[in-house]
Amino acid sequence: MNRLKFVGAAVAAALTTASGAHSVHDKALDLWILPHAHCDVGWLYTVEGYWKYAVRDILNTVVEALDNDSSLRFIWSEIKWIQMWWDEVEEEQKEQMRRIVKSGQFEFVGAGWSQADEVTTTWFDQVDNTLTGQDYLKSIGLSKSCPQPDRCVRVGWQIDMFAGYSAATASLHAMNGYDATYMRWAGTDDMFTKWTDDHAFEFVWEPSSSETGLASNKSRGQGNRIFTHIMRHNYGDLAGLSNGTLRFTWDRDFFPLTELEYVEEEEAEYSRQFKHGVNKDTVTVMSTPGDAVNDGNVAAYADMLLDFARERRPNFQGPILAVWGSDYRFTEAQYMYGNMSKIVNHINDNPVGDGLARHIFFYVALASHHVVVRSCMPGNL
Repeated sequence: MNRLKFVGAAVAAALTTASGAHSVHDKALDLWILPHAHCDVGWLYTVEGYWKYAVRDILNTVVEALDNDSSLRFIWSEIKWIQMWWDEVEEEQKEQMRRIVKSGQFEFVGAGWSQADEVTTTWFDQVDNTLTGQDYLKSIGLSKSCPQPDRCVRVGWQIDMFAGYSAATASLHAMNGYDATYMRWAGTDDMFTKWTDDHAFEFVWEPSSSETGLASNKSRGQGNRIFTHIMRHNYGDLAGLSNGTLRFTWDRDFFPLTELEYVEEEEAEYSRQFKHGVNKDTVTVMSTPGDAVNDGNVAAYADMLLDFARERRPNFQGPILAVWGSDYRFTEAQYMYGNMSKIVNHINDNPVGDGLARHIFFYVALASHHVVVRSCMPGNL
């Protein structure tokens, strides 16, 4: 029996009780698990290399898993991969994708052709990138399947910017009409300490910009404000949770390089770079997956997840958002979800005496998360 909490009911309950800061936390230990895969459109491999060894499997197995279980959720950012998948799959798989998009289980976030760099790009480069991705979703009719067809993409997603935050990005996300934007942490040690002390990882950003042609907060007023969630522990937070043999990733931790050409460059930032798709060396980059969850270790896994949630609980003003995934994760989605669901069900079925009325652990997408968090913030910003 599937005992995962459904997002809709939990959101409604949280909204009913939310009347001030931490009001959700006062009632329960709320951990909202956000499954995702960060899939660069080319990096150490070519696009074709990543597609062949990871992204095809991610999309195939995630779509099947979500279509088979309505409690599961997943978010997706880079639309180039959707284009490659859509061009390859049969109509049956396309219909599966339409169903899980319509139900809100599979949510597009950001939805640029790739995830934009913030160092070398101009703001109009970012606009073009976003339009290319979102126009493609319209061109194949997938936007019409979204819960709000006229607002298919409602949340910004910028988790790999490398060099800090750009006010232009926040302005663009606000002007795109996004309800919220989500970013990973980037800043100084002093800044991190202050934000931790002030519970400042969730806030309403009013960005200004000196970019020529880009409206500032002064000219746009409320239209340039956007709710922002900063991932305090990076976008691979929960995926990196481990005690050695118990790890919260159960798929392969990258993929074998045995069919890729090995190229060595003296001045390269990385000692190995790969291209094309043939190989003259046999190199494998893999780490050992976590032990499968079973009756003998599920309690230990549950204790790890509970400790994870308790440690993060003071940092946020609403539910604890546990970002579960990382680079090219979920190549075996059914196995990933199957193991995690055993842990979540064990926790939900066995509340512990930690002074909280109950535990609510479940999978979530982002269109609902920011609504609950904002209701918990002072003044319901």
